[in-house]
Amino acid sequence: MAAEWERVWWRGKDRTDKSHQNSWRIYRGCLSTLPEGAIDLDGLINWIEQRSQPGKRHRGHYCTCARGIAKLAGLPLEQIQDLDGGYGFKPINPRDLPSDEAIANVRMQIDDPGWQYIYGLMAAYGLRNHEVWFLDLLDFPLVRVREGTKTGARAIEPLYPEWAIEWRLDLVVMPSRAVLNPESSNESLGSKVSRFFCRNGIFTPYTLRHCYARRCAEFGIPPNIAARLMGHSTKIHEVVYQSWIGEKVFLDVARRATENPDRPKPP
Repeated sequence: MAAEWERVWWRGKDRTDKSHQNSWRIYRGCLSTLPEGAIDLDGLINWIEQRSQPGKRHRGHYCTCARGIAKLAGLPLEQIQDLDGGYGFKPINPRDLPSDEAIANVRMQIDDPGWQYIYGLMAAYGLRNHEVWFLDLLDFPLVRVREGTKTGARAIEPLYPEWAIEWRLDLVVMPSRAVLNPESSNESLGSKVSRFFCRNGIFTPYTLRHCYARRCAEFGIPPNIAARLMGHSTKIHEVVYQSWIGEKVFLDVARRATENPDRPKPP
């Protein structure tokens, strides 16, 4: 992916230009530290934070590289943008996420049984787009992402459990034209999903993942547990995913806590 972005970056630029050469020398140095498994949103954000400091010039260099790679991988750019500018994470307005009713309705409009199945998995389990190809369903409705993925193994509960059961996600149906190569990279497998979503005007794959994060809050699941379900750090969950959740969700969770008869009482 880094080599591909290098070709894209140089496209239309004069390779003899000293300014361009100096810029690419900096970016090449940044890319040399990119972990092999960092080609997903969480990995890129972790890479930026670990290798650069807010308020320093090199933060912008890492963000430029991450944006280029994210664009090629079909990942959303907003969170990376928010790391740039020397200010670390900036407050952002929560994204207007689709309602769960809208998510269910879109699934019904997908004609291909295989892609409907893939969409259902991503909606119910908040999967990354490449993870749908590496699932163990032996403990259904709990599913497990297998160790073979670069994002690591984990167990996931569906939100909602009813979706997993009513949509028969225990019956594996692969898209008819999806030819899988076991040696394919995560980004290659994930791009199959991204291209289908794009061609059919569906939400981006990560929108379904963000909605799973929202549902975690609605269910009252603590951030550290939600982070484990989603396969990233608690810090990533609190800083990145909580920013996508509307004020109403936070207030509803807080209201349920204060109305709980077993809550602590004032002295």
